[in-house]
Amino acid sequence: MNINNRYLLLICAFFLSFSIWAQDGGDGENPFLEVEFLSDKPFDYGIRLFGVEDGKMTVEWGSEQEVLDLKKSGTLLKGKSKGKLLKIYGKVAIIECSNAPVMAIRVDKMPSLREYITRRTSIGEVDFSQNPELRLVIIENTNLSTIDLSANSKIDSLIVPSNKLKSIKLPLQSELTHLNCMSNGHLVEMNVESANKLERLIAVQTQLSKFDLSKMSQLRFLHLGLGMKSISELKLPIESQLDTLMIPMAGLQQIDLTHSTKLRALSVDNNFMLSQLDISNAPELVSLEAEGCALRELNTDNNRKLESLKCNNNQISRLSLKNNSELLYLTCFVNLLSELDLKGCPKLLELDCSQNEELTKLDLPTTLYSVDCSGCKLSVLEIKTLEGLATLSCSNNGIKKLDFGKHEELTALNADNNAIELIDLSKLPALLNVNLSNNPIKELNVEAAKNLSYLSINATQLDACALDKLYRSLREVNETNAGNPQMENAVDAASGSKTSIATDKGWVLTVAGDGSGCKETAISSLENVSITLFERADGFVISGLEGKSYMVYVCDINGLCVAKQRVSADNAFVYLSNPGQYLISIDGVKNINCLKHQIR
Repeated sequence: MNINNRYLLLICAFFLSFSIWAQDGGDGENPFLEVEFLSDKPFDYGIRLFGVEDGKMTVEWGSEQEVLDLKKSGTLLKGKSKGKLLKIYGKVAIIECSNAPVMAIRVDKMPSLREYITRRTSIGEVDFSQNPELRLVIIENTNLSTIDLSANSKIDSLIVPSNKLKSIKLPLQSELTHLNCMSNGHLVEMNVESANKLERLIAVQTQLSKFDLSKMSQLRFLHLGLGMKSISELKLPIESQLDTLMIPMAGLQQIDLTHSTKLRALSVDNNFMLSQLDISNAPELVSLEAEGCALRELNTDNNRKLESLKCNNNQISRLSLKNNSELLYLTCFVNLLSELDLKGCPKLLELDCSQNEELTKLDLPTTLYSVDCSGCKLSVLEIKTLEGLATLSCSNNGIKKLDFGKHEELTALNADNNAIELIDLSKLPALLNVNLSNNPIKELNVEAAKNLSYLSINATQLDACALDKLYRSLREVNETNAGNPQMENAVDAASGSKTSIATDKGWVLTVAGDGSGCKETAISSLENVSITLFERADGFVISGLEGKSYMVYVCDINGLCVAKQRVSADNAFVYLSNPGQYLISIDGVKNINCLKHQIR
């Protein structure tokens, strides 16, 4: 071989090597990415790709290649897999591969990549060191154990919840504004202090215990805590834009909100050793959640925009809300309250101050539609002016009287375990659930409650006659007013009451009675009243019922009940089309024999 041929051979070998090197993306002119599947068995897959610009891509399964369009607006690559390794050549800006048996998505030969998205796959690691244009990373519910973005200075959003991360390395200078690493129970290392442009940080349920955020002047949303590990150090921004701060169940013993002057929502619930909370420098505060702490006092004088306050399960003995005219919702149950001042809350809608055993007085704003003051020490409860009241729970107090006004929206009344002797429910048409058990009540009428579905009168003092009257006042179940209404009637006289009055209407009672207890039942007044029947072609008109509520039964000579209906007027019509002899019974007491003729 002469020198010229040898020289030509060297040149060919060089260009062949260069071609192979270029095809592997060595010079960035022919970049590619790899998707490695868990198995080489065929299955349906789908990968969404977005090009840097409209162009072509080469899809390679081993020795098989196919050229397809790669659109800037997005291309869905889907079909049956043809092996374990898929290579995609082309200038890709965005890749999304989720819900697939994928163990790796390698992008280190794709320098143009801007967004990397994968959810519910089995990837364990990703090399982003050769992706200088990377801006968004979303990796969720995978086996990812570590992520290094130190070479990705343009990254602005990192969303990596519910993985197996132990460490996150961020660039020293970055454009990162959004970071979510929640539910990584092994995460112990993250240089978050380098991300000074952060606007949103979520690091709930991690092993991170120290957060120096003092230089993050753009941070607006912060969510930490929820029990994985106690936060031992928390430095909030000095030049603060914080709008929302949520640090529940974080083992906090103290928190400094001095610079958080723009705070609108604060949640520090279930920090069991947090005994002080100074919110005086947060005049914009709208929502405060501080349940389950160790607070002995809470001053809201400077929080005039406060709309929602939850401070239940603390040790607060006095709560004055004189400056909180915008307050709508207050939850302060299970404290040591002996004083609750609501005079400054003219817009209050919901109140739960239950289980404050030293609270003896309560003045309620007229705007309330939900009140729970159970388990206090109240003997008086003024509710007459609360015309919009929808639910009232005042159980386990010493209340002797409930004076209802026009409460047309009241649906639930729980007033058990009090000292109530007399209660008028005639102005409460919307009642659905009523519990008056363990009160010395001797009579009750619920006729106004046309949709009542539950009533408890256990351990009251209603006798058999009073029970019968109560049964008659119950609504009747019919096609337009269906359901399975229940009544708990465990009182001493229940076994002698006539429970069939209620069960015939469709009610289910806990104690059955035979009707033997009341000899002077209200229906007995009919024995001295002249009941008249007027025969028509299709039945009888019954008159003389005095407008009371009775059950009318019609039985044939064999005792078979052929008709029944509830009547509550002076007159009633009983439909009977067939001639014959019948017994008409009114509540089983007034019995009238009649003969139906054939009338043409």
